[in-house]
Amino acid sequence: MYFTDSYARTIYMFDYDEESGEISNSRVFVKTEPDGGLPGGMTVDAEGYVWSARCDEWVLCRYAPDGTEERRIRFPAKKVSSLTFGGADYSDIYVTTAGGDHRNGDGASAGALFRLNVGIRGRQEHFSQVTL
Repeated sequence: MYFTDSYARTIYMFDYDEESGEISNSRVFVKTEPDGGLPGGMTVDAEGYVWSARCDEWVLCRYAPDGTEERRIRFPAKKVSSLTFGGADYSDIYVTTAGGDHRNGDGASAGALFRLNVGIRGRQEHFSQVTL
């Protein structure tokens, strides 16, 4: 299981027991640079790679299971806020952005919803019930 703490600029990784809903073994998966954007919404693709939206950095990042950055996709909007996979075979990526009221500073496409297909499939989201 993954959890983003945007203001700490950290994505955490946990062990998750699907039967009990218990989480354990908290550890840092990715720590972003202090001068970079804030990590936000995220999801995991069918290959086990983590996708993270970056507010204030104009990008969407993909991380390998070991936490190394595999790619960046740039957007014409500064505040990339979240994403999910969709479509009949989960091959479309839907990306949300914020800042629609401030297009001068946040980009001409601020506030837009984007659909991408980069040849990578997602998977159905797992609905969890976490117990602490």
